Amino acid sequence: MKYALDELLDEHEPGAMRPVPLRPVQRPVSSAPHPIRRLEVSEDGAFLFVAREGGGEPLAYSLINLRDGETRWEYRDPCCAGSPPRWSVRLGADGAALLLGFGPDAPAQLLSPSGALSLVEGGDPELRWAPGGRWFGGAGGAWSADGDRLGGPPLPEAELNLVLPGPREGTLRLVADGVLYTWDGQTPPASEGLGPDVNDLNQARLTEEGYFPPRPAPDGQHLAAHDRLDPSRVRVLSLDGEEREEVPAFVRAVAWSSPTALWALVANGEAPGEITRVELQSRDFAGGPATPLPWPQGERASALAAAIKPPALYVGTEEGNVYRIDLP
Repeated sequence: MKYALDELLDEHEPGAMRPVPLRPVQRPVSSAPHPIRRLEVSEDGAFLFVAREGGGEPLAYSLINLRDGETRWEYRDPCCAGSPPRWSVRLGADGAALLLGFGPDAPAQLLSPSGALSLVEGGDPELRWAPGGRWFGGAGGAWSADGDRLGGPPLPEAELNLVLPGPREGTLRLVADGVLYTWDGQTPPASEGLGPDVNDLNQARLTEEGYFPPRPAPDGQHLAAHDRLDPSRVRVLSLDGEEREEVPAFVRAVAWSSPTALWALVANGEAPGEITRVELQSRDFAGGPATPLPWPQGERASALAAAIKPPALYVGTEEGNVYRIDLP
């Protein structure tokens, strides 16, 4: 069932919000429920990646096929039991996943749709799938979805600051030394002119672990990232360097359901996390009141992801459940 936007965001008297009937999607670990620490959904909305805390055991990673609800694979992180996820996760076509360690010397690994794990030689924390999912790339070069190297570093003489989805399928956008480039993974990157201010990028947590990795909008025109000096704050930067906005709340996670619709999981002390929608260049986003989604009593939201096609939110909870909310 889909819900009209005015049903999702309808305003009521305090304490009288109409509950939205949320539907459990999948419990990827069959043992006792464990808190969900991270969710990622593929570009086409076909696969959901779940990271669960195992009660002192190694973190459990699972890939769910949302078409049939089946678990494709499960993987337990052999390190750092009881700690936050060590990886930034990016899903590609057919459920392939990039596991990107935090820090410049951290390893980059590729999990195939079958769950086979391989090291991406020369990979880096900024690796990203090109729209369409047939290849991925970063400062170290380009690779096919199977992990075969396609080419070397795109800009060997420049410092690559950021990798984002490209303007067309099969392309990436690169920001290097304040200049914006488009790259197809095979030919030299083409300059598009000036990009975001390098100082703004330096103030954002682009490769360091925060509550969530940096989130680019689906069209690659905006980036939501934690402030480096204050990880409780989230800033939204535009690629042209003209816009610098701040989400006016303590934010645990964000997700984009469209190029301009940004959803935030707001931390609220010991109370359940609120999930609110904020629009770029709107009064709400600039600091006005945002209407939170109604939430099941007793559930505490802990992770958030969004699908673009079709638009939907996926919410993980401390109680170990994953819920889906369809959007119009």
